[in-house]
Amino acid sequence: MVSILKVPSQLTNLALLPFPEEEPGTCELDARGLAFVDPAGLVQLVLALNRLARPGTKVRFLAPSKASVGCYLARMDFYDHVPPDIEVIGAVDPTSMARSSGSGVLIPLKTFKTYT
Repeated sequence: MVSILKVPSQLTNLALLPFPEEEPGTCELDARGLAFVDPAGLVQLVLALNRLARPGTKVRFLAPSKASVGCYLARMDFYDHVPPDIEVIGAVDPTSMARSSGSGVLIPLKTFKTYT
């Protein structure tokens, strides 16, 4: 069974991503229509991909079609946080982006681990 999950066009802290009700054999997270994402939405997208990446499930991420959103994801190091077994289709190549030291306004994603 293939489960296709569409990302809303506006991914903010008010929008929630859909999840399949049962374990699909193949899952596509379709973000091609994504036109805006805020930092909370960016974190939600990474968490969704990590949740979907389970043994026995093939996951494909269809990257945003809008160039500015694709560049934002790359600039925020989004693709560094996508699990390696997820197939990413149509992504902006982050190595092709020239970065300057900039003003420090945009802070790339970071992974935090807690231990109990």
